[in-house]
This record gives sequence, structure tokens and C-alpha cells, in this order.
Amino acid sequence: MKNNGGFAPIAILIIIGVLAVAGGAYYIGKQSGQAPIAPNLDGLSVTPTSTPIAGWKIYVDDTYGFSFEYPEKLALSVSGGAVILSHTIPFENRDGGCDMRGDSALSKTLNDFNVSMSVVPGAVNPPYRADGNYSSGALNGVWSYMGAEGCGQTSYYFPFPGGKTLVVTKSEVQILSNNVTPEVRARVLAVPGVISYEESKVILDQILSTFKFPVPGETYKDQPAAVVAVSADGKTVTLDFLARNPRWVPGSDLGGPFFLNDNPKLRDVSVNSSTKAFAFVCSSASGMAIVPISAATMISDLNSGSNSHIAYFDIEEGAIVAIHQQCLP
Repeated sequence: MKNNGGFAPIAILIIIGVLAVAGGAYYIGKQSGQAPIAPNLDGLSVTPTSTPIAGWKIYVDDTYGFSFEYPEKLALSVSGGAVILSHTIPFENRDGGCDMRGDSALSKTLNDFNVSMSVVPGAVNPPYRADGNYSSGALNGVWSYMGAEGCGQTSYYFPFPGGKTLVVTKSEVQILSNNVTPEVRARVLAVPGVISYEESKVILDQILSTFKFPVPGETYKDQPAAVVAVSADGKTVTLDFLARNPRWVPGSDLGGPFFLNDNPKLRDVSVNSSTKAFAFVCSSASGMAIVPISAATMISDLNSGSNSHIAYFDIEEGAIVAIHQQCLP
């Protein structure tokens, strides 16, 4: 009878090896599940959820009345009608690594964050195509990237009141992106105070989430009693003005401003051929009747101060769409 005693240890070793391989594969699978690879978001809608940091500065634009918040470490300047937010660090570079032609001058500093905001006339769209939608706070629009290999710029386009467009442009810095070697990127990220590629995107999302559109309805300069009430409802703003106002501009020209010459936000508001006007006829005979009249007649009557009335102006997208004249109590 043969001795099979030498087979048992070999079988045991084989079983142990199989269990070890299976256990290792399970462990690797678990580890992979904990650190998934981030998906490519190109062409998808982006809705940031970042929360702005408390204590940020507030900027209010003198020309268009919009406002936003931004971190104190960013420098703010206004040039050529654009609001610019920037940040620099000491680091020698040639155009942030985007010196494609090899003729850029050597700079001692690196601009690791550069964003510009400007309001332009008309409805403006990306020059070629939109890469996706973008929504943050009050802003809803599209975004597009123009460039290659981490260079170029990402632009955002948002509708702005008055038929204009808010264009936000972020300069991309190749030397901060994954398009350079890990060694080069590590040297930049080792500089104290540097804003990384990932952080710059988060900061921009946070800034845009604080953006506020202008709110019409400020009182006249030195005439707080001139405005009876102000209320907002979507895009339409209703302003209640006293009829006898010495600061109103005389005349009934339908093509230009006729009042509010001390209110910069409403200075250029004017009536046109589509403006509707309604008058409340106050008499014992007719009672409280509402009568449609000419907008030009309404303005002329109000500017003359011959009647004691309150005028209600419905203003939408920078134009008066309706005027309501009502008798004073």
C-alpha cells in the first residue's frame, strides 16, 4: 500500500495560496471603491454647491449696480469697463507655462488667479459653441473653454438686465494644471500662498454664487419723500412717485428721458410707442373710472404739476411698459 502522507501538506499549501489571492483581490476592490476616478464633466451642466467664506469683501459696481463678494487675498481693480480679480506669487515663469512660441519674457511672478467681469451690449454667446450650462445663485448661463493643454481661458455668459450680457472670463494657467510634469507642478504648489488650479475653480464658483443683480428703486438724491413705495416682482418694478416733483425734466418727448435726472439707475428710462398709460378719473359724476390715455399726454400732465396725482410706473428691462395715474386721497 502506497504512502499518501506527502500529498496532504501540498494540498493545504495550495488552498492557503488560493485564499490569499482571493483575499487580496477583495481588499484591492474595496480600496478602489473608496477612491473612484473623477468623471470627465466636459459638456455637462455645472451647478456649484460651494459655500462662500464669511468675512469676504463686497464690491458694488458704480456703473451697472451689480454686486458680489470676494476673498480678501484677491486684488480688485477696474480697467476698461471690466472688473478684474487677481492674485500673484513669486515664481519665475514664462507666460504661466504657455509660451508656445518661446518668445515670452521671463517673469519673476506668477499670476495664479485672474478673473474679469464685464457687461456688454446685446445677447452675447460663445464665439464657437457652448461646452455646457452653468448655474450658480442668481446666475444662469453657459460656459466655454478656448485653449489647449491647460492654456487659454474659460468664459461664462449670463443674461443681464436691459438686454445686455455679463461675461466672466477666467485665465487658465498651464503650470498649475495636470498638463505639466508632477515635479514642475509640485515646485509651484510649494510656494506659500499659492492658489492651486482646483482652488481657483472653487473660489470662482463661490464668488459667482454671491452675485446680485442691480435692484432699481432708489430714492431721489435729497428727496426721500419723492418715492412713496417701491416693490419688486420678478423683472417688473413698480415705483410710486408724487406727481408734483420739481426735479422732473419738463416735456413729453417719447424718445428720451423725461424725469429722474437725479437717479442714475433710472436716468435713461423712457416711454416709447408701446408704453401703455391709464388715468383714474376722479369726479362725483363719473366716480373712480379707469381711462386709457396717451403716454405723452400723461407725462405732460404730470410734469406740469397741474393735477394732484400719484403716478405708478411699471419698468421692465430698462423701459416703461405702463403708467398708472391715480388721484390722491
